[in-house]
Amino acid sequence: MTPVARIYEKQILEEGTMTVEEVDARKKDIRGILEAAYVKSKDLHYKAEDWITEEWSKILKMDHDPKRISSVPIDRLKEVG
Repeated sequence: MTPVARIYEKQILEEGTMTVEEVDARKKDIRGILEAAYVKSKDLHYKAEDWITEEWSKILKMDHDPKRISSVPIDRLKEVG
């Protein structure tokens, strides 16, 4: 399969939206941005607490029965199979 980026590149060149030089420059810019982000990511360190949003905090604080995997009563689950 042809990658979507190649299909799009061909389309914008055929339509005259961008020149080959402009496409190449844009691709170079994007590669630079991605490479810089990759290099920066090597120095980032996260704690589990950094990933817990307010919504997850609410879920984690909810009282729940560890044997219950659903809010549907067990009899109903057995009934439906």
